Amino acid sequence: MQLKRRSFIAGASATLISHLTPNIALAQSGEMEPYYHEIIQNRARYGKVCHLFGDSIMRGWALGEFWDGERVDPTRNGNEPRDLRLVQGHPLFPWHSIAACMRELAMENRQNQLAIGYAGGADPSMVRTLVENGTIRTGDYVVFEDAGRHGADPVAYFHKVRNWRQAVINRVNATCVLMTMFDYRPFRGQYPDMEYDRRYRTADGRALSTNDAIRMAANSIYWKRGQPPGRTILIDINRRMDEWRDYCLASSRLDPIHPDGIHPNCWGQWLMVREILQAMGRTDLRTVRIERSVQLAAENWRLLGYGADRLGWSPSRAAFYLRRLFRQI
Repeated sequence: MQLKRRSFIAGASATLISHLTPNIALAQSGEMEPYYHEIIQNRARYGKVCHLFGDSIMRGWALGEFWDGERVDPTRNGNEPRDLRLVQGHPLFPWHSIAACMRELAMENRQNQLAIGYAGGADPSMVRTLVENGTIRTGDYVVFEDAGRHGADPVAYFHKVRNWRQAVINRVNATCVLMTMFDYRPFRGQYPDMEYDRRYRTADGRALSTNDAIRMAANSIYWKRGQPPGRTILIDINRRMDEWRDYCLASSRLDPIHPDGIHPNCWGQWLMVREILQAMGRTDLRTVRIERSVQLAAENWRLLGYGADRLGWSPSRAAFYLRRLFRQI
């Protein structure tokens, strides 16, 4: 999903991005986070890299602003920041994006050779170039998220997602992670060309949704002789977010989604982090060190209420939700 974007890059970032091809520089202007520039420039420093591609959900709007402090129009879709300072000075800045949350965990778990960065919007030609120049390598993880306009054409969207996948797994032995997408009211019903569970009639008479197209693309087989086969993992984040949201609302009236019905707040974002970690092979989440994040949740419990029942909301309750996500209760 695309919110308004800046049309410039800070001087230092512009210097780093100038080493990429023009197509990448155009695709990433104002989106690729500085940490990913560091990955590109110093790729040999890291063992494995988790490359995160996506729109404003993956870019990180959990704190009501993007990482560079860009403020979204508070009248749009009811997304009012509500007591938030600029994101750089926010007490929950370590959680400002999915990539930031994953880096916090990597640091606490002493995974110094694992780099995690937001690479911007997904474009197959850009992904192919990152493979060709050695930024995306064997053993890496490449995660794609999309909540933008799908054109009400599941068949065309199938080819789009398959192109993302092929740009990785047909060129390098890496893991491609795809995910379905969620949406809730008031977003659902207002933007039918961005609703991923809405079904459309195809030319051959099938009734398919865009989420169906993602599932089909994840399971499609396309291989050419001599190309190293990577693997594909599908996260059904649509179903998982439904389950997590139902639990949070039922237990504390806590909503893990912002009032616009599409952007995750900190709790929704942590659910996505958990699912990505599982796709990367962390099957036993009970072994993941999360004490620093649990402490941050307890210290900032008032900022993490998101509509929760105030009588029952407390530092211990905030810590409980994070522990429950990681099955450590």
